[in-house]
Amino acid sequence: MDDDDSAADDDDSATVDDDDDSSRECPEGEVEDCNGNCGPEEWIGDFFCDDGAYLWDDIPIVFDCDEFNRDDGDCEPRQDVPCGDGLVPDCNGYCAPQEWIGDSTCDDGQYLFDGVPIDFNCADGAWDGGDCDDGMVCDRPDVVVFSVSGHDISDSNDLNEEYLYERGAVSQVANALPAGTDVMLLPYADELENSRGEGDTIETYGFLQLQSDLEFVSQNWGGLCSAPPAVIIIAHSHGVVWSHTAVHMLPGLYVDVLVDLDGQSDGWERPYWGLVGDHWAHELQAFADDYGPSWPFSPWDAANAAQWGYQDVEDVVPWNVGLNLEVASDPSVLDMVGKVGFVLTDRDPNSRTDGSTTGIYREEFSGLSHSEVSYDDTAALNWVAEEIYFHFAP
Repeated sequence: MDDDDSAADDDDSATVDDDDDSSRECPEGEVEDCNGNCGPEEWIGDFFCDDGAYLWDDIPIVFDCDEFNRDDGDCEPRQDVPCGDGLVPDCNGYCAPQEWIGDSTCDDGQYLFDGVPIDFNCADGAWDGGDCDDGMVCDRPDVVVFSVSGHDISDSNDLNEEYLYERGAVSQVANALPAGTDVMLLPYADELENSRGEGDTIETYGFLQLQSDLEFVSQNWGGLCSAPPAVIIIAHSHGVVWSHTAVHMLPGLYVDVLVDLDGQSDGWERPYWGLVGDHWAHELQAFADDYGPSWPFSPWDAANAAQWGYQDVEDVVPWNVGLNLEVASDPSVLDMVGKVGFVLTDRDPNSRTDGSTTGIYREEFSGLSHSEVSYDDTAALNWVAEEIYFHFAP
């Protein structure tokens, strides 16, 4: 069951009057929370801390109290998210500078920040980015590059194909890494599930596979290895919606570089394919209804991912991303499909969940269309490659 992701309302009228002694009877499937408001019983212990950040019937629901065992453990340890500019929760939920991770000093509680001992020496903290020796040495690549293509407008009747690798964008990113870097390339298409061809072989990989692979890297290489691989995600158009959604859903995964090539959620709710419609909101909602995953925000319009206001998910960068490179195309340049010309461009600059722009860099490229920014050896990809080169330079 996924909680309503709307930000908590500060209006005191939304809570039960403490002077009202009348008992409240909740509908079936709901229980009185810590404040006497009715909320879904299945929110208790659903891996989301219900401390008033989520609404039910427009009322903030709080299960973060002793009566409910701190939301059945969902609120233990207490994590102040967002911590603020440049800060992330440590192994115990205390906010500390993100730059302390992987700075060649083992932060295992011996150093203080704001008077509190900071500990990144755990699986969730990736053993302080390899600074501590408690993790195991694993056979894994140095860098994993995930690429997520967008809607394939060349033939709207077929399944979307992976194209970032074919256009050379992925290779240009990989070649920007230092010589001798062991790189694994994993491509995905603008689909919810994997698509299969003759002989039941997988032709393209979709979002669910992307999430599974990212989770594997986080839990097996990131959580158990003393020196986990660096993670780069490059996505284009609707692929940026998928990549941001996956990163939001995996707060334990650290993404070194998130590359957004003209991210778009236009057509996300449209029930038919058309030129840009993908009906993915319908697909995600149906999947959630059938299998019950907990989405961190509503799949409709891929929005409400920010804690400070209504923002599409492709424009919101969570704090488990180190560097975000955002590319925007020229809104005056048309893309052509046959005789039909259209314009798509990322008009809204990215921000963190709290509205800040720490670690986010945006460039707008004159003369390049929505499709053209996804090809290698363009001004857009040259800028991305240069930034990645300097980010990983020894």
